[in-house]
Amino acid sequence: MAIFEKSKALGLYALNIPEQFGGGGLSNLDRIICEEQFGHTSDYLIRRAFGNVYEPLLECKGAQVDRWLKPTVEGVRTCSIAITESGAGSDAAGIKTTARKTEAGWVLNGSKCFISDGLWSDFYLVSAKTGEKEISMFMVDKGLPGFTIGKDQKMMGLRGTPHLELYFDDVVLEPVCLLGEQGQGFKLAMGALNVVRLAQVGARAVGKASHVLELMLDYVNERKQFGQKIGDFQMVQQQIADSVIEVNAARWMVYQAAWMLDQGLMRGNRSPWSRCLQPRCWARWWTARFNSSVAWVFARNCRLSAITAMRVSTASLTAPAKSTAPSWPRWP
Repeated sequence: MAIFEKSKALGLYALNIPEQFGGGGLSNLDRIICEEQFGHTSDYLIRRAFGNVYEPLLECKGAQVDRWLKPTVEGVRTCSIAITESGAGSDAAGIKTTARKTEAGWVLNGSKCFISDGLWSDFYLVSAKTGEKEISMFMVDKGLPGFTIGKDQKMMGLRGTPHLELYFDDVVLEPVCLLGEQGQGFKLAMGALNVVRLAQVGARAVGKASHVLELMLDYVNERKQFGQKIGDFQMVQQQIADSVIEVNAARWMVYQAAWMLDQGLMRGNRSPWSRCLQPRCWARWWTARFNSSVAWVFARNCRLSAITAMRVSTASLTAPAKSTAPSWPRWP
């Protein structure tokens, strides 16, 4: 609670939401710079301290604003986005969950899986088919009749965050539960996922890689072999220099994607969403390279032992950052 209050006071809670709704009101580039620094710590802490307010909530209108949007921005309510199904992961258009329109509103049937923060959330943004080739999004409160929370599906990474199964059996929804326009659900879902790819994957991965690089630099300046620091050896210096170049290349690709989004440049293959996949690949490749060339010198009980799990999930690094933003890699 203390760190939550501190982030609120600093304007870092819900920093992606406009100020008129109580959020931080940051541009995409400003947000990405913050997200990079968030990457120095664990995803679990980030979610608790800085919130996880999804952009589709900005489609709230009228009574929806006071019921769902503002309480979420204030941290009074917690939201999860429920798109993934057992047969529809990356293929968000392939969902089977349906919402049938009635005189009283909607009737929701189906299931979702791997829903992050599902245990703590009190409402969910649920995508459902409302026609043969039509997807809509609904705000579904926890506790409605027919709405059942399933098991927590344990992950190799993201260990501090539950990933639940959700089941909907003739769940009756009020008309006000429809988010945005009918048939707009796929667009809203893709918009939310694209922001996650840019901020929570691309930017945070760069932050984690930068943090690993700082630890690596500390180590090569402390470890001695043959009467000198291993950081004085040309081979080690070359590996560090390559890593600095790779991390900075990833950083500037993420920054460019955020800037392009701020400028409204979303044309064809130069869309920032497609380009933000590149720094993700850079960060993952660099992490794997680091593990294969440098990390072997650390025993399992040393500080960097947990970093090898980053090859499975970029959210597994839990060591706190030792410096504040902005944190640029240092040359040896």
